[in-house]
Amino acid sequence: MKIALAFYGQPRYVKNEHILKSYKKYFLDRYECDVFAHMWWGDPVKYDTSSWNNCVGEMISPDSLDFFKKNYNPIKLKTEEPRNFEFDNHVKKFIDEKFTGKRHCPKNGQIWCQRNYSNLMSHLHSMQESSRIVSEYADNTNIKYDFIVLARYDTILFDVPDLHECDKEKLYLPCHHGRFPDVVMFCSHKHLAWSGNLFDDISKVYDRIDTP
Repeated sequence: MKIALAFYGQPRYVKNEHILKSYKKYFLDRYECDVFAHMWWGDPVKYDTSSWNNCVGEMISPDSLDFFKKNYNPIKLKTEEPRNFEFDNHVKKFIDEKFTGKRHCPKNGQIWCQRNYSNLMSHLHSMQESSRIVSEYADNTNIKYDFIVLARYDTILFDVPDLHECDKEKLYLPCHHGRFPDVVMFCSHKHLAWSGNLFDDISKVYDRIDTP
């Protein structure tokens, strides 16, 4: 089975040995895998986090990029310097009127705020870029992947299903919460048209949001 393992986002805790072992166990050593990646990476390395972030210790070190290259051996890797994002004006107007400032958490502060919106858009942009890297490579090489796995750098995997037993017509998501279960997901090649436009489609779907 041919798999594209596509990483995205900030390379948080990428040097954690348990993360690497879990990706080896469930993907790299189990299937024929090609690794791809989009990574937020800058010098000096500066990263924003969402208001609910409870990460401790050194999330990202100066050699995180080199570690990833050495241990995951990506075929294609694109880096961009971290930056802030803003909604288009008409999207911002809708979001501000319906959500902004209306959900405060005693532990994490304001949930619906520009800081978190920017981080969400950063996340979607990175997922989109990683998907497009896979799509471009597949088109240029005429490779048809059985599954594309979109994965974060900071996730320790547990009990991933055998992809040989999964339906290629479906998109598989984790179930740790019902809003944006983003830690790892996988789908067949045909769904790249969806994941490859996650950021660009914001302006098309923003008014269908029930709650962020």
